[in-house]
Amino acid sequence: MMLSRQRTTRVIVLASFAVGCFALWGFDILHEHGITGATRKNGFGCLCHSITSADSVRVWIEGPESIRVSQIVRYTMIISGGPAVVGGLDVAVNHGTLSPADSTTQVISGEITHTSPKEFHLDTLRWEFFYQSSSTAETDTIYSAGNSCNGDGLPKGDAWNFGANFPVVVSSDTTSGVEDRPSLSRYNLLQNYPNPFNPQTKIGLNLSRESNSTLTVYDLNGRKMDVLFDGILAPGYHQFSWDGSNAPTGIYFYSFRTEKRTETRKMLLIR
Repeated sequence: MMLSRQRTTRVIVLASFAVGCFALWGFDILHEHGITGATRKNGFGCLCHSITSADSVRVWIEGPESIRVSQIVRYTMIISGGPAVVGGLDVAVNHGTLSPADSTTQVISGEITHTSPKEFHLDTLRWEFFYQSSSTAETDTIYSAGNSCNGDGLPKGDAWNFGANFPVVVSSDTTSGVEDRPSLSRYNLLQNYPNPFNPQTKIGLNLSRESNSTLTVYDLNGRKMDVLFDGILAPGYHQFSWDGSNAPTGIYFYSFRTEKRTETRKMLLIR
């Protein structure tokens, strides 16, 4: 009971501090160069924007749920909804190590956060980062929190939410098929952007060497909707577009196939 009262008191104090001290400052000032301690691992969210989380903001992690010990894998954090002008992120883990995938993120106090506010694109914002598992077989957790702001520099009208805790099973099984960094893998198929989308979306991939490749879109029943590429693809980064103007709202899959491997990802068309 004492612990419960202490936690409640802390929340009230933090909330009062947020209201009293942050009333004149918003995302552009307080979170311009990142935020930490906001996830469910060790924080109460982005209190300077709002005292409570907003169901209108969706935050989630995409990436493999099972990897090998000491493996480096790319993950993506995505935000949608809210004011959807600019946003920021905080990602934390229990045991593994986080590192940036590009210049839009940085590591502060062991957590991944933005280097500056990032603009939404069609109601969606995404960051990629690397997670390296520990040398011990265990189950780790990736925690996330993100804010969706109107970009006027004031907290009024901004919103935030936690992402669902994302468990990662770290195994000593050396036969796992999860890929390492894209530069070391045969290819890396990225999540489409934006997602959800209406009616167009882009699909990116990194290919380490020339390969006979096919990129195909299927509906939920496995019916072929479109072939975006079929032929010899040169090494490097490639981007393809799919127009779902003639397709109904629903879940679709895009599958990239080479001579050695096939990888499939899910995307959502919302009208």
